[in-house]
Amino acid sequence: VIFQNPQEEGVEWRALWLLSDEILYWCSGFDWVPLLVIWGAIGYAPLLVLRQYRSRQFIPTTQGLAGCEFSYKGDGCKKKIREISNAWNQTRRMKRLAKLEAEKLKKGKNKAEEDLDSLKTDYKKLRLSMRTVGLGKTSEQWREEIQEEKNKVDRWGRKFQEVQNFAMKLRASLSKIEEMKGRIEELESTLLNCEIQIEYLEANEGFQNKQLHHFQNQVRSRDHIMGEAVAKIREVVDHLQTLAVQADTLSVKYELESNRGQELASLLRKIRVLSIRAKPYL
Repeated sequence: VIFQNPQEEGVEWRALWLLSDEILYWCSGFDWVPLLVIWGAIGYAPLLVLRQYRSRQFIPTTQGLAGCEFSYKGDGCKKKIREISNAWNQTRRMKRLAKLEAEKLKKGKNKAEEDLDSLKTDYKKLRLSMRTVGLGKTSEQWREEIQEEKNKVDRWGRKFQEVQNFAMKLRASLSKIEEMKGRIEELESTLLNCEIQIEYLEANEGFQNKQLHHFQNQVRSRDHIMGEAVAKIREVVDHLQTLAVQADTLSVKYELESNRGQELASLLRKIRVLSIRAKPYL
């Protein structure tokens, strides 16, 4: 498009010795710059000529560069011209490396010179302060002052060690306190459980007392019934003893008589056996 309809604002005139700040190095899908000339097209790789501008050296992509050349008489030249025109709509440029590096070096040099001047000024101030402070002091006085400073350092070192030891003891005490807190929490939990159990027992105490009175009344009633039963048993035993005496007399009397008498004698003997078994209950 630029070549088909050139405009004045699209053309920049400059002298040969004036270097451009930007270098065109890429057009659309090409790794180089295709140029349309009078007879056809050629491929141009600007990165190959960067050496002229003192730039960093590297090997650019040139594969297919020769295949970019064609003449207007060849087959499919219109399609190729259209591709080149479209490629020039998507261009990329890069700043000249040599110029950027020179500017960086210049800035670094200026910064280094400023730092050097600042260091010189600080050195002069330090020398002046040393002369002012050390005015009138002998080497012996300086040695004494240095020794005193060393003694101060030793004292502060011992104090620091004492503080560290105290901090260690304090951490140990804090650890024990934490253990005691845990133990106290366990005891408080146990105490709470005991209080709950006591409250439960106190709440059930009235019910248990009622049951106790009921059981006591039942025991008394059973004791009374058993007492009456024992008294009746004793009466029966006494009666059996009496019957046993009478049975002995009758058994002797009817033992040798009829079968009926023998049966009666056998019954009387059973009564006597029962009376013997009933004696322990008297």
